[in-house]
Amino acid sequence: MLQSIGTNHHENQKTEKKSFDDRLSHLEEDVRNLDKSFKDGDKKPEAQPIPPPPSPVVVPPNLEVPEDKPIEKPSATEKQLNTNNRCTWRNSSPVNTTFEIRQLYETLPFDDIKGGAWTQGFDIRYETSQWTSNNKLKIILMPHSHCDPGWIHTFEEYFTQATKHIIDTVLTMLDTNSKYKFVWAEMSFLSLWWDQASSDQRTLLKKLLNNKQLEIVTGGWVMNDEANTHYFAMLDQLIEGHQFIENNLGL
Repeated sequence: MLQSIGTNHHENQKTEKKSFDDRLSHLEEDVRNLDKSFKDGDKKPEAQPIPPPPSPVVVPPNLEVPEDKPIEKPSATEKQLNTNNRCTWRNSSPVNTTFEIRQLYETLPFDDIKGGAWTQGFDIRYETSQWTSNNKLKIILMPHSHCDPGWIHTFEEYFTQATKHIIDTVLTMLDTNSKYKFVWAEMSFLSLWWDQASSDQRTLLKKLLNNKQLEIVTGGWVMNDEANTHYFAMLDQLIEGHQFIENNLGL
């Protein structure tokens, strides 16, 4: 009886495997046909038919990469990860590079020291004898902050919870005292505010811009990161912000 059960179980496994293989074959054929139909639809009438893509090359498991200097030999852990048709991890030295980021992570200190420049300000010193009544030291303070369009909350949540109230309050306060000044950087928020603003609010905004109480700094759609942003993205967001300014504020 046990032998009969084992035989039936084995036969069922074979049947299920064959059914799975058949479905997989049909799926692969459907994908090839779909790919071919897309290519046939895009080709010119006189173009030759595009053959279906070749079948993927199956890499046998435990395939090791031949040692090739300066490539290092994979460790035991890396060799184990190479199973199940995974690509081999290759550690190599940088080629024609001044430095490598991986090396910087190992050498640069990432200490968050309390009381540093970012929490207590910069320790700026000067010699008092250097300045006289005829040669005065000029100090220009530019209070400035920024409003990230996205960080912990969504863009819309930041606008409804904080940014809209900031812009409304700034315009009201600047209008009460001509000596007050303020700067604004992100046109993405100002654009959303502009869409919801009343006619009087729009007029007040233009008035404060014209009399120099309110200043738009940079005028980009956002304040992009200074470290790792590609210049394509920097130019794109600058153009978008300046187009809003030109089309709506006339500046």
